[in-house]
Amino acid sequence: MIVKHQPRKVWIYWFFENLWGNFEVNADPIRRQNVMLSGFLGTTLGLYETTTGDGRFSLPGALEFRWNSRHVWRYGFDEIARAIRHNLLTADRGWHLSSCEPNWLFAFCNTVSMNTLITHDRLHGTAYAQDCQEKFAEAINREFTSTDGRLKLVRSTRLGVAIGAPALVSDSQMSTVIRPFAPELADRLWIIMREEYLDPHGPRLIREQSTFDTVDPGNYTKNSVGLYAAIISGANEVGDREVAERPMGELTEQHPPRWDAGRLTFGGVSVFHHAYLARALMGRRGSYLDAVCRGMPDRWASGPRISAVPYPDVVVSRAVSDGRNLEAVLVPGNNRGRFALELERLQPGVTYTVDGAVDRSLTATGAGSATVEMDIDQRAELRVWTTG
Repeated sequence: MIVKHQPRKVWIYWFFENLWGNFEVNADPIRRQNVMLSGFLGTTLGLYETTTGDGRFSLPGALEFRWNSRHVWRYGFDEIARAIRHNLLTADRGWHLSSCEPNWLFAFCNTVSMNTLITHDRLHGTAYAQDCQEKFAEAINREFTSTDGRLKLVRSTRLGVAIGAPALVSDSQMSTVIRPFAPELADRLWIIMREEYLDPHGPRLIREQSTFDTVDPGNYTKNSVGLYAAIISGANEVGDREVAERPMGELTEQHPPRWDAGRLTFGGVSVFHHAYLARALMGRRGSYLDAVCRGMPDRWASGPRISAVPYPDVVVSRAVSDGRNLEAVLVPGNNRGRFALELERLQPGVTYTVDGAVDRSLTATGAGSATVEMDIDQRAELRVWTTG
């Protein structure tokens, strides 16, 4: 996903938007505005490095944006974070937010871009966020908050007018992504939405929704998957289990899914909304906050893990380590049968007891790796542990 940002066809739109919006001939997709690309890419880089420990994209010029043989722009994580910080600090007319498209400020895209700075600060010891975080939160509160406490979607930098009515999907999304630096705004958004627009005890969870709530930006069709995913995400993040457990039942009733090679799919729904729903379902209280602000617990970052499976024949639905041992749940994908799984970060030379695999024990190599074989015809559990 990260490297797929690089082909010109992905960001060629910025040449034309920068030309007619800023009267500037420059296709560099990172340097100025365009936080709908730099902000989401930057946060993705930060969360990727957080969860994998792989810092390849933090190297200078790790990503290449090639316009032609004469115009090539190279950016690593730090260069992207510095560009975002610069744009926020030098925003036109004192907005303290950066435009997605010339003249148009989107609260959601800007909030995600702020999380780029927070993750970079945590991983690399910089202080990019502290220079603009307070004024940024004030701008969201002052310029994007309606009198009823809900958020406007977009505002013009040149005219000052806001367009687009508040929507449940955007309020739910914002209550999740704004929590790392403005938890009081996140809580306010969630409380207003829960009390006035949701009914956890009624026949239907959602009391009222707008047309925008059913737009699928991944394929520009209409469905409710993104709305329910946003509600699940917001409820899980705030720890509201009563609300979090309602949406999937209503969603599957309205849009009956099907199983496709081990995957739950909704017909006509974009990959974007499928991915969003998957992420929402995997959430817990403070999961996004922890990912952005705190990073991986040491036991997860250093303990044994599965390094490779033969996907899509095998799907890992859960894997967790306590720092010494490993537990995982796997389900069949395209095929059923016996498959090899690669493990790493074991203690070199140590013999482990294994439950759920063909062999009942394994001995780690000097590099701390091992291979186990499992028969995966249905849901299967794997446990690897040592008493040493």
